[in-house]
Amino acid sequence: MPPPSPAQRALAELMARLAQLKDQRHAERCRAKQAESPPVHASIAACLALVEAQIAAMTQALGAAIAADADLARKAALLRTCKGVGPRACQAILA
Repeated sequence: MPPPSPAQRALAELMARLAQLKDQRHAERCRAKQAESPPVHASIAACLALVEAQIAAMTQALGAAIAADADLARKAALLRTCKGVGPRACQAILA
């Protein structure tokens, strides 16, 4: 098996960061369920808003990284023809 290309390594890094952000979102949501004071709720809401924005940015960066590399774009188009393979699964497979 050939080593991953620089584009594939970058894609894997983006996927890892997206997973980290999703973990953070989950943790903040759990904290929100336990928090009682309004200042704590406000702090958690602010953190959640930032994490959500970062998740959107990473998702967009993943799509851009795939579209920018001809080989990855070709593979993505082929994967998307398979029933049940959506954008997230496609990104994970390529990474």
